[in-house]
Amino acid sequence: MLRTVCMLSWPTVLEQALQTGAQYVDTAMVGRIGMQASAAVGLTASAMWLITGPLAAIGMGVLSCISKAIGAEDRQKAGIACNQTVLLTLATGVLFGAIALGISPFLPDWLGAGREIRRDAFRYFFITSLPMVFRAAAVIFGAAIRATGNTRTPMKITAISLLVNISLNYFLISPSRVLFLGPLRFHIWGGGLGVTGAAVATALAYVLNGVLMFAALRRSPYFRICGEGLRPCRPVIAECLGVGLPAAGQRFIIYVGHMLFTAMVARLGTLAVA
Repeated sequence: MLRTVCMLSWPTVLEQALQTGAQYVDTAMVGRIGMQASAAVGLTASAMWLITGPLAAIGMGVLSCISKAIGAEDRQKAGIACNQTVLLTLATGVLFGAIALGISPFLPDWLGAGREIRRDAFRYFFITSLPMVFRAAAVIFGAAIRATGNTRTPMKITAISLLVNISLNYFLISPSRVLFLGPLRFHIWGGGLGVTGAAVATALAYVLNGVLMFAALRRSPYFRICGEGLRPCRPVIAECLGVGLPAAGQRFIIYVGHMLFTAMVARLGTLAVA
């Protein structure tokens, strides 16, 4: 049993580390520009956790529902639950995306950001919130895939999206430059977009992550079993939400605390945020 748990869990542990690393990659790479860029990216992190936390909680409910159905050898219910993830993804992605985009112009001011970083903080939060449906797809579809016992595919997809994020950051953040390797000289194109470039790179990586997760779920035999199509199945959705909503409430409380802490630090100045 212990060996089985370890074999199933280590890819998920690594995947979670990679997901967390995406935020810090942007902060680290824009840090080369200066203190204000680092502060602008880091300021809104807690707010993004607050908004996307419920997505992970819904994913927890999906994982619980599908894995229980598979354990009970109820392949039809497992197939229905896999299909319902599409509806849950669209609903939560649109809802939380609309919330994030709606508050983005006011968020830096609410957090007490200095005037010198408000514009960049708004742009970063706004752009990274645009692909919220794809972020929901990455989280919820990833949970559905893990529920079938396949924990390595979501890990690989997350690793690919992080590498894409880093690569795009390299070209979009800094301006064009010359790279010297011994006697060799290479002209490297750069967009010089700064914080905006980091946001665009992150948004595109989220899109790729969501698309690949959906493609992986489509290859699952459970996704194609159910003949119900994509019609809402209230008992299955209720079961997913029954597990997910309490977990979402827990995450909400934790991330509100993070936001309050960020707001306190922001009032100490941009250097403190950085």
